[in-house]
Amino acid sequence: MPADHSRALLLGQNVTDQPQSELAQRLEGASVSIDIDLGIPGAVLTASILVRTLRRLPGRISIDPDELPTSLVERLRVEAEAIDPDRPIAVGRPRAGDTIIRIGTTGPPGSLRVIPDLHGFRLSWASNSLQQGKPASALGSAAAAAAAAAETFKVAARVIGVRGRRHRRLAWCPVTLSHRPAQGPDLPRDWQLDGLLLGLGAIGSATALILSELPVEGSLDLVDPQRFAPENVGTYSLGGAKEALDQPWKTSVAASALRRFETRSWNAVAAYLPELIDAGRLRWPPIVLTGLDSPDARRDSQRLWPDHLIDGATGDTMVGLHAITAVGRPCLACFFPPTATPTVSPTRELERATGLPTELLVRGAEILLEAHLEGLSVAHQERLRPFVGREICGLASALGLTELPDEGYRPSVAFVSLTAATLVVGRLVAIAAGWRTASNFVQYDTLAGPRQPTREWRTARPACDCVQRAGVVAEVRRRRAAYRFVDRPPSIGHDRMTPASNEA
Repeated sequence: MPADHSRALLLGQNVTDQPQSELAQRLEGASVSIDIDLGIPGAVLTASILVRTLRRLPGRISIDPDELPTSLVERLRVEAEAIDPDRPIAVGRPRAGDTIIRIGTTGPPGSLRVIPDLHGFRLSWASNSLQQGKPASALGSAAAAAAAAAETFKVAARVIGVRGRRHRRLAWCPVTLSHRPAQGPDLPRDWQLDGLLLGLGAIGSATALILSELPVEGSLDLVDPQRFAPENVGTYSLGGAKEALDQPWKTSVAASALRRFETRSWNAVAAYLPELIDAGRLRWPPIVLTGLDSPDARRDSQRLWPDHLIDGATGDTMVGLHAITAVGRPCLACFFPPTATPTVSPTRELERATGLPTELLVRGAEILLEAHLEGLSVAHQERLRPFVGREICGLASALGLTELPDEGYRPSVAFVSLTAATLVVGRLVAIAAGWRTASNFVQYDTLAGPRQPTREWRTARPACDCVQRAGVVAEVRRRRAAYRFVDRPPSIGHDRMTPASNEA
């Protein structure tokens, strides 16, 4: 089953002002050649994550086999084929017109040089050489891969404006939130993580990927109410062609990657977790990592009141971080306060986004036909045409309308979500290593790069529960931390959650 690239086209349309038909041809015709310096610590993992991220986009990928072992080239080929077997990677020297990515300190003129550096990265389009300050962690490899993929996309799509500029030189660390990656902390020895990963969509799957490559183990509860779907192949960091056909629970996809962890799967939404904790069915998590898609879900996650709640966010090409601690304020509800303004129903929102009438949208099992597009605007027809032949109930997820921020629909792609996940894991590393930071809110544009990121310390809303009911919150936290839980939670026997099972 070929990957669905509708998100990439929507994103490209936003940053290039090009029609989707023209943009589709441009992205499909783009060609990237990857060259790897095996002498750079972390280069191989960077290449692996980069290949898997780029293969979720259209276009041609080739590996320069010069001085590479055959086993590595084959590994990269297999990893790419598992995502999109219809677009296998090529093996050979760069061709004329290729965008050359050199994972190394030096490279040919006109190439993009990128290296992981401890937990961050360094990249340059200029001729000057780069230098790795410290051996890379898996977080650094993921950050380098995400940054290189972003540069590749803006070249292939011909992104306009500030976001389209090539970086002569750029360095960044998602742990220290600075441009000096080698100054970050070392990973803790014998690192143990006891927590909960909430939301295993685009950001959550990328978070799971990074955690699976780090030297950390422990216990993770995995929470997501949905199964993997074909449209997820082009936007997630885990799952591929097989998962698109089998459609396992997203928790199962993550559990398969997190082999060093004891994992428990909960196929549920965030709103149901507090009652499960208070009933003794779910362990209270000291650390919660989230990749959620709505203000309501974020406020629900805050009701867990963990020691640390680390929330990643995306929108268009923007990424963000909201870091919440139990001993301070604000809470996540302060970042996303409830509003008294009536919200638009999902069906109405889908009607606005597609142009299709409500009476058709409510018949979710019906197949979208070419005839349904007649009479719609050209923009709506272009947006819907890739989904002709599918059930209408899948449109919201396919078009990204399950991840609508307050200001409206913003498409995201794998390298954007992977970048957001580096912020989430970066804050987790900072906490584990005892690294203090003065920012609980971070935001920047992945295409423009983190040259001048927003780094702020947000304060609490006086009317929020974290202020008005601080004593009650403290007592809830004390009781939950004292609970003793069974090793494996039982099924709770109702339809809003399946029995705990990894299905790995």
